Amino acid sequence: MADVKLIACLDEAQVEEALSRLSGLTKKAPEVLAPYSPMPAPKKSKARRVAEMIAPRPSQTMRREALKNILIHYDSFLDTQGEGDPGMRVAFSHISRALKPLWGGSNGIDMLANRKREYEPSSGKYRGTIYTPTPFGEEVLAELKAMSAL
Repeated sequence: MADVKLIACLDEAQVEEALSRLSGLTKKAPEVLAPYSPMPAPKKSKARRVAEMIAPRPSQTMRREALKNILIHYDSFLDTQGEGDPGMRVAFSHISRALKPLWGGSNGIDMLANRKREYEPSSGKYRGTIYTPTPFGEEVLAELKAMSAL
């Protein structure tokens, strides 16, 4: 184990030199002593990091529902029969707050879904918001499904 730590501290040229000197001392074939090349850790995609940040725990049913609404398609007027849903609003704000470290001050939901405010054609009063997923939001949805979070 100490040998591995020693080799990990050496740069590539030093490792090759050390292995060439050791190859004369061993009875094994020189190809067994292949040069050490550290394997870089695989980088997580941004969608995977976001999915891990916002994945709901089993007790967070409203977050699960909010994520489904944001990442699939949601019309805040038609899907609730015109009644406001304060629980959904709170769940949306928690998701947005969880994503703030990645995007600074901007709203994280805007990265996951496009929001379009709808108004009554006759009176001009606010009717609701339609959420449609962005391409990045679709990647996050795929990652959440792969994690069995949704």
